Amino acid sequence: MPEIKFTVMGVPQGKGRPRFTTRGGFARTYTPAATAAAEESIRFQSLKHRPADPLECPIMLNLVFCMPAPKSIGKKERALAVASMQSHTKKPDIDNLCKTVMDSLNGWFWVDDAQISELQAIKVYSATPRTEVTIIYA
Repeated sequence: MPEIKFTVMGVPQGKGRPRFTTRGGFARTYTPAATAAAEESIRFQSLKHRPADPLECPIMLNLVFCMPAPKSIGKKERALAVASMQSHTKKPDIDNLCKTVMDSLNGWFWVDDAQISELQAIKVYSATPRTEVTIIYA
């Protein structure tokens, strides 16, 4: 099966909740600035891997979120967590990390994220924060 693989460098960012404001009597919804910046970074770093036309077939999405080790633990523990790619069990939640990637690539790599029929995602500690994306399609 064909696949598209690329890496997005930087600390993975979870999807923030939409924000609401009222101006001049009109309610307005907007995406938090950190989420918008993360989505733009993902789109920019994935540009050269983008298909000519968005995919219209079933998609399997495989995501590996490599998170930085916390500074609150000792150097030896941090080195062990990074070396063994220990599971990351802190915030942000894995579903919010996935949503950021899926929303960023929606309309660019596939027509609609409803096409994603299988999703595999893990969070691990790493010395180099990044998101590894693999898109497998029929």
